[in-house]
Amino acid sequence: MKNNSGFTIMELLTAIAIVGIMSAIAVPNMITWRNNMQFNSAVRTVKISIERARMAAIRANMPSRIDFNVGGDSFDVIRWDMVANAFAAPVTVQLPPGTILAGSNFAGNQLRFNGNGMPVTLFGGTLRIENSTGSLCSRIVVANLGSSRIEVCP
Repeated sequence: MKNNSGFTIMELLTAIAIVGIMSAIAVPNMITWRNNMQFNSAVRTVKISIERARMAAIRANMPSRIDFNVGGDSFDVIRWDMVANAFAAPVTVQLPPGTILAGSNFAGNQLRFNGNGMPVTLFGGTLRIENSTGSLCSRIVVANLGSSRIEVCP
């Protein structure tokens, strides 16, 4: 008596077909999920940079600012240099590909904090961030007391 063990060619083809169908369904969803996570990470990076600039201004009791490259994918964080008694060289933060700083209502596209961590503008401001296709949008709102929050665009 012969013991037949293993799979037939039909069983293997069926398993490969099932895996192929499941991959065809899952891959587009994973790509969308990855793009959403990358965009959300970029928005959090901007918010954290704003909070760090504010904290640096409070810690040193000196001004700091962020220059937004509206229409681009980067911004500059500039702190006060006490030795030179002027703003130091900017530190450029590059956002992930496909993320755009779409708009800002800060004067001159600059968010400035005084030594108390308060925005120099009277009413704070808003920064709009979008992905390159415009399908994802978030706003970072800086309140008149300096706190910031992330909102989904309407």
